[in-house]
Amino acid sequence: MTKKFFAQVISFIFHPIFFTLFIPLLIVHRKTGDWMYSFKWTAFSGVFLLVALLFFYIVRPKDFFSDFDISKKEQRHLFYSISLLLAVMYFIAALIFKGILFPLSIVSLGIILGLVVFDIVNYYIKASIHLAVVTAYVVTMAIVYGLVPFFAMIGMVALVGWSRIYLKKHTQAEAVAGMLLGAAVTVVTFWISLLIKI
Repeated sequence: MTKKFFAQVISFIFHPIFFTLFIPLLIVHRKTGDWMYSFKWTAFSGVFLLVALLFFYIVRPKDFFSDFDISKKEQRHLFYSISLLLAVMYFIAALIFKGILFPLSIVSLGIILGLVVFDIVNYYIKASIHLAVVTAYVVTMAIVYGLVPFFAMIGMVALVGWSRIYLKKHTQAEAVAGMLLGAAVTVVTFWISLLIKI
């Protein structure tokens, strides 16, 4: 296996579209202890991701996005805008079905916050969404399950960072920016959840 192929496999496995589904699964399971209920809400989340994928593959012109990673900085604003619309719809649906104290209501609020932050930051630097999502996952594991899973999984952040830089999808600065923003948005989201519950 060549280095390039290995980097491509890592980037595919940890692609934000797919990897994002692990966060709702873990958070709902942590709160309920019910795997079936957690998978149900993960499937619900998957519907919104599927709609986003279908939109980008059916509606866009052939040359609209240069690749699946939306590597061109100037193409990301529309991606963030459409994703934000879907995230708001997701948030409203979670509120209607379960209310503000439901974990996925808080997660969707964090997604909205993250999309707004990334869209603003995108005017200055093309921060890595891959690294933001995997860092958010690892930080979530630390907050929800403790430091043992955090230290067990922190290597994923380094591995994804290496793959994105090796494939020349991001510079080191863009990788670090994605990592820091992913961690910051996650911590702020959990802080908001604590405030809401008070």
